[in-house]
Amino acid sequence: MIRALIISSLSERYYYDAFVKACRETDIKVGILDPEHFIKENHSVDIHLQGGLPEGTIEVVELGNDTNSTTSIDISAIKVAWHLRVNRLLRVSQIRNIEKRFKWSETLLALNSVCNVLPCKWINTIESIERLGGNKLLQQVRAAQVGLNTPDTIISNSPEAVTRFSAKNDGHLLLKSMGNVKLDRDGTMALYSEIFRSDELGESADAIRICPVYAQEYIPKRYEYRVMFIGDEIHACRINSQASKKTIIDWRHYDFDNVEHIEAELPTEVLVRLTAFMRSVDLSYGAIDMIETPSGEFVFLEVNPSGQWEWIAELGKLPIADSVARMIKSYA
Repeated sequence: MIRALIISSLSERYYYDAFVKACRETDIKVGILDPEHFIKENHSVDIHLQGGLPEGTIEVVELGNDTNSTTSIDISAIKVAWHLRVNRLLRVSQIRNIEKRFKWSETLLALNSVCNVLPCKWINTIESIERLGGNKLLQQVRAAQVGLNTPDTIISNSPEAVTRFSAKNDGHLLLKSMGNVKLDRDGTMALYSEIFRSDELGESADAIRICPVYAQEYIPKRYEYRVMFIGDEIHACRINSQASKKTIIDWRHYDFDNVEHIEAELPTEVLVRLTAFMRSVDLSYGAIDMIETPSGEFVFLEVNPSGQWEWIAELGKLPIADSVARMIKSYA
């Protein structure tokens, strides 16, 4: 019987395939609810409120080793749910046919309503994901409130303010996008973090004025870390990004041949503060990015509630899938 529900896209199984396999080995069956797949396959949902209490069934996908199957489950059997990541390939606003647009809009709202009243525990809710997903500023505030070191930060479309902020930080700023914006139709071109000098910012006054920038002081690095927070377990992968010119500024310019990824232990006070941060933002799972400075200080950058993890599990030999299975079992 399915006891755990992951809300995610079947087109991005690499986010959770290993989780489902690890859960299967502990006798926890996992169902996948992909809203787009639900609509396209005309799956069934039948929920009633009896005295304000929800009951009924919903069809989900059960992943198999070779083939998948559709199964109807009683929502009372679901002990834990997890809004992991939904990559919507089709936007309702793009649908021209009025009847089809209405069908998609109403079905998505119906599924969201059902998820909101599931009588179970949650790992990450859609509300937490949406509140934090592109809100780096809120993340910085919450991190600082629990005692984590954070970079000085500005959001502004005032060229003068951005230039003054740059002058306070040795004439250099690290500019980042606030969202995960793809720059082409195929989704292969993306923005990465880049350092800009004061003179470059001064020459970009018109661009800054029409679009607020998100900028931070540039933090010198000894190492970078991808930290997986999984329930009561924390796994840290130390990334020696300074060993390659490609990854000095942003380790996402991957250079696996020259950049070592190794399991690391974080200082106890950092672990305690990361735990307090995750509790404050109502997340039980997330991928946290941090910097260790040459002087040994640890600086919080951001958390991705649905961050990728597979490459650090492989290169750093981190038991992430097993930890996720233990987290789900503890909830279920």
